[in-house]
Amino acid sequence: MLHLLFAQVNPRWLIWGGVLAAFLSTFLVIRALQNRLPRDGGRKFAVNGALSKGKPRGAGLLFVLAFAVCGVLFAFFSPEYLIYLLLTVGAMLSGYLDDASDVPWGEYKKGLIDLVLALAGGFTYLNFNGSQIAIPFTDLTVQLPNWLFILLSVVLIWASINVTNCTDGVDGLSGSLTLVTLGAFYLVCRTVDPHFALLIG
Repeated sequence: MLHLLFAQVNPRWLIWGGVLAAFLSTFLVIRALQNRLPRDGGRKFAVNGALSKGKPRGAGLLFVLAFAVCGVLFAFFSPEYLIYLLLTVGAMLSGYLDDASDVPWGEYKKGLIDLVLALAGGFTYLNFNGSQIAIPFTDLTVQLPNWLFILLSVVLIWASINVTNCTDGVDGLSGSLTLVTLGAFYLVCRTVDPHFALLIG
């Protein structure tokens, strides 16, 4: 959004400004509001689950909202990217409301919500980009049938959401995997969609 107001500014400066703004806003909002987050009741079936009792949960509410706001402000705005940001916020809200609930939602309810979000993500990409896939670092493209593209994209998105849920409480692992994944996406997207790469950056 800001690149429309500051058209003369080098886009890379805006992106790095967005990265810095996202980092600082995340740090400040977590510092200010961590005591208002729901508390862990202890996990009965997890190893040393009782040690988690009383710890804040649902911090994703804070840092995903900070990311989304900075994404809208600093990244190259388009309806497609806005939908992706809204879906990201939706996935976060699903997890947060589950954490904040007195009675856990259960795997079937969460799985269904994640499936709906994955379908929305797959259809959004198909609508804006079609089902032709460029092979990164080559000039080759593959045209998939729409139904196969949706199937594969839904499996990818749904599995990604659930892998994140499976690493819940393993912050170091989750953070490391996130950095590796985002780094790989950044390198791939630089050749396919530079604007999306800058959003990842």
